[in-house]
Amino acid sequence: MDADTAKEDAAHSPPPNIVPRLHCIGLRRLVHSNPLLPADADQLKTASTEVLANASACRDELSQQFAAIFGGDQLAAEFLLLALVSNVYARLDASILGKFSLNISGVVRDQSEALVKQLSTALSLIVPKFYKMPMSLGYLNKSTLRPKKDYSSNRLTSGQLQLSDSTTVLFDETALSEGQLSEVGVANIVAISSVLSQQKLSYDFQYQAIDFPTNVNGIVISEGKSILQVDCQVPLQTQNAVAAPNTLSDSQLNILRTYLTAVQRIEYDLPPEVQKHLQDDFVAMRKDHPDTVTAETFHHLLLLARLLCISRGQALLDITTWTSAKQLEAARAARLPASSASTR
Repeated sequence: MDADTAKEDAAHSPPPNIVPRLHCIGLRRLVHSNPLLPADADQLKTASTEVLANASACRDELSQQFAAIFGGDQLAAEFLLLALVSNVYARLDASILGKFSLNISGVVRDQSEALVKQLSTALSLIVPKFYKMPMSLGYLNKSTLRPKKDYSSNRLTSGQLQLSDSTTVLFDETALSEGQLSEVGVANIVAISSVLSQQKLSYDFQYQAIDFPTNVNGIVISEGKSILQVDCQVPLQTQNAVAAPNTLSDSQLNILRTYLTAVQRIEYDLPPEVQKHLQDDFVAMRKDHPDTVTAETFHHLLLLARLLCISRGQALLDITTWTSAKQLEAARAARLPASSASTR
């Protein structure tokens, strides 16, 4: 081997003191990433049962915490809670079941900094994995959000959207100012929208792009309607100034942390009699509002009902929870302009 070949090999395969190696002898995929709950399935079921017995109290506490941050807006707090317990549970062809990205819009500019700061602090304390993305013009135009193949070193460089499952991401669109998006910035907007609306991230291999599935909980904070594609928009209506939520002890935080993970693991189901009621209800809604109620509307309501049900610590949907889901959606739709109320 000549000197040039040795240098080329060293460049492509740097020694361990420069690029550390991790040798894996055994591998077990975890069903969740919360260190407060056991990894064993049977033990997790037992521990979750204990946690879910206090689901109502946990919901109330989280709603109060979020409502304080949102200036007393209970509806926005409720939808944020539903977004946090959402989880992709199936992929059927082009359909991704369980995804629920959320846009809290209508944030007043002079309160945006305080709101984002308080929300970031609260989320970082209660979810296992949290990442805040400031969507400023400079950040979007310069950052590498997608993984990209570097052919000069024959390596895949990581991107900031390359996140593990169940990571909660707060996209701060209030940081975006007027200006020109570069080609990189436009590509980054497309990548973020793809993660939020389709739960997939495109890896850049220069000559082709390959999509990889994601499973993140995306929350977008914006002044107007977000420029990103999201599943649900809730215009904020504050009654008070943005405030810091009540300080919780470590034991109280641990209860909320385990609650959020436990409800995601609930084996949700629809009893036959409830299925029949939902079908009849959909037919009635279509008859009353043929121009606005579609199959997509029904699917959105089904997802809301699922999230509301598990957030209450329940595995089986009942008619009471279904009715509550419809009321939530009606309250949200009432805040939207008439032209967009049916498009979410």
